[in-house]
Amino acid sequence: MKWDIEHYTDDISRLKREISETTLTLDNYRKQLTGLMERVSVLITDIPDVLKGLQEELVERWDKWDIERRDRIQADYRELDYKEFSKKYTHAEVVFKGKSDEQIHDDNVQSAENLIIDLIYRVRKITVEITDWSDIRASSGTGSFTVLNGTVIGKEGIACVDSITAGGYNIQRLHIRVLVHSV
Repeated sequence: MKWDIEHYTDDISRLKREISETTLTLDNYRKQLTGLMERVSVLITDIPDVLKGLQEELVERWDKWDIERRDRIQADYRELDYKEFSKKYTHAEVVFKGKSDEQIHDDNVQSAENLIIDLIYRVRKITVEITDWSDIRASSGTGSFTVLNGTVIGKEGIACVDSITAGGYNIQRLHIRVLVHSV
């Protein structure tokens, strides 16, 4: 009987600790949800028409580039032997070759949305309230990647948006870095 009481007392202490830890985890999830809701709000209400057009243009260009890339990988898969193919392509590219046009499009829509929302937040840090996006344009950057470049005018400053390629050697994978700085 005494052993049962000690056992239950230990359980009560442990469960109080677990409740406390679970409450902290729940609070963190609530904060993350609030941040996500703010981002969705920006997506719905604050994206100007010029950026919506750029977002559609980015998706269109990315879809075309990705589908051509997938088709090249699939052609090599059919033509090369296993050893040659394995040397030429990474595991991620092998997985990518199996994507459908719809999957590629959905991925690109999500990526373009994230890029535009992130751009808005970063530009607002400089301009506070944005008054003119008209100089932002989608263009072909280094390596024929579609990138965003130009200036954004706001009530408290002007932000310059400059997209560059970065990485591509040693450990870091080649990617586009969008720089936003005050003019």
